[in-house]
Formats: sequence, C-alpha cells, structure tokens
Amino acid sequence: MATGDRRGAMLGPLCGFCLGLVLCACEIAPPEVFRPQLAVHGLLLTGDPYAQVIVNRTYALDETADTVMAEAEVRLWRGDDTWRLVHQGRDLYRAVLGASKCAHPYDTWYLRVTKPGFDTVYGRTIVPDTFSILYPKEQAVVNMHDSLGWTRSRNCRGYDLALRAIYPKDTFYYDIVLPNDTTGRQRDSLRVHLPHMYFMYGYDPGAFYLPVLALDTNYYDWVRAGGFGPGAGGDGAAHLVGGAGVFGSASLQEVTVFLWPGAAATSGAIPGGNPQVSLRRSGRGREARLDPSLRERDASQGQR
Repeated sequence: MATGDRRGAMLGPLCGFCLGLVLCACEIAPPEVFRPQLAVHGLLLTGDPYAQVIVNRTYALDETADTVMAEAEVRLWRGDDTWRLVHQGRDLYRAVLGASKCAHPYDTWYLRVTKPGFDTVYGRTIVPDTFSILYPKEQAVVNMHDSLGWTRSRNCRGYDLALRAIYPKDTFYYDIVLPNDTTGRQRDSLRVHLPHMYFMYGYDPGAFYLPVLALDTNYYDWVRAGGFGPGAGGDGAAHLVGGAGVFGSASLQEVTVFLWPGAAATSGAIPGGNPQVSLRRSGRGREARLDPSLRERDASQGQR
C-alpha cells in the first residue's frame, strides 16, 4: 500500500472519532450557573397584632451564609389595608398590625418582597379558621395513654402538633404533622381525636407545652417537605413566585400539661406541686412563630 493510502486509512477512523467527540460534546449541557434568589419566611397567626417576615437569600455550596439582609422592601396587604414592614436588624422585618387589623379566619393576605439584584417575590395565603383544644385541660396531669383532641378548623390543610418538652436546662421539640382529611377509620367531621399520646414515650416527668397549629396549604406543604428555615422544603412546597421559602398562615391553640408516669388525665397537680414552666428560647425562630410575646421582645431588641 502506498504511503498516501496508509495515511488516508489512518485519518478516516481518526476523523470519525473526532467527529464523535464533537457531537458528544454538543450533547453535554454546560453546568448551570448558580443564581441566588430571595428566601423568605412569613407566618401570620390569627389574632396576632404583629407580623414579621425573615428575608434572606439562597447560597451556593461554597458560600458562607449571612444573617444580615437590609434594604429589602417588604409589603403586606389585605384588601385596602397595606403595611410596609420595617427592618429590625439582621434579616428580620416587622410591622404592627394592631388588634383590629390582625389576621382573621378566611382573610386573604398578600406578600411582596423586592430587593435590587433579585427577582421580586410574591406570596398569597388564606387564613385557616379557628378551633379549640377539647382535652386534656390546661395543666392536666397526663400519661402517654391519655387522649388529645381538638375541634376541626374547617378550611385548614392540616395540623402541626409542635410538642415542646421543657427540661430545667434544655428544651426538646417534636413535630407531628397531620392532614385535616384523615385521622383513622372512624373520621369525625367535628373533631380530631388522638386516642393516645404515644409521642410522650420515653420522656422524663415534667412540663410539656403542646401548641397545635391549624395550617394553610402553603405552610403545611412546606413543613411536610422538611421546612423550618428560609429556603427549606422541596420543590413546589413554597407556593411562592420568584423566590424560595414560605409565606403562610395558621390558627394557634395551646395547652400546658404535666407528664407523670401512671397518672390519668386530671385537673390536679403533680404530687409535690407543679414545676415552674419556663418557655426558654433555645432555637432560631421556632419559638417566635408560636409565641407572640417572644416576637415582640425580639423586635424591640432588633434580633431573632
């Protein structure tokens, strides 16, 4: 075979190989460029005269998160009523709604958050109806075999039982999320009934703070997707436009009980006297969403 023929025989497969690499390279999408979004956390509670929203942003894996997010414009409105939330320091924005302007059942509230360099975030929530805890009674002595029940909130998506075990030097949280449409084989349209409080199993005797929240669809989906932090939760869980996080609403009822092994639910005291209940703040924002007095104190101190 002549030299030119040999070169042609070698270049043919090589050219085909190179062409294949080019075609493969064309099919490989370039890496997606990270583009930060605003991340918000807002929860309106029925009857609460204060509204606060945490505003931050999403971060790349190699970035360090910052707790300061100033110069954002945060607005809430309902009908003709509009509020501009004031920056309280770090990434907290707050407004005083007043007792007559606070969130009420079936209200529709809107949120808009703007900041230069970011897409505008929009949110909408319909406030759940109120309800009441039927049993156990306030400061009842209970064990895990006792029942917990409350009347149904007629338009909520589900409930968050945010158990708080109050120990002398620590506070432990345990969340149970329940949909509003299923509570067992014999569904009661008027109440939610948990026949046993097995979630208290293994705890030491003492005080337990049992907040029950009736959640709107936004907050329920966010919690179910693994929320409790701006930007947390799975895809589609936020129900926000233009950003990450959540804007929702809830109705809150709460009861403080005392766990005592072998005791039946009563209105009496634990033998030896009831322990002092101290709702100590030990986390970032979890208690503030449940306790309006903590939100008021934090806002006055310019911290979360």
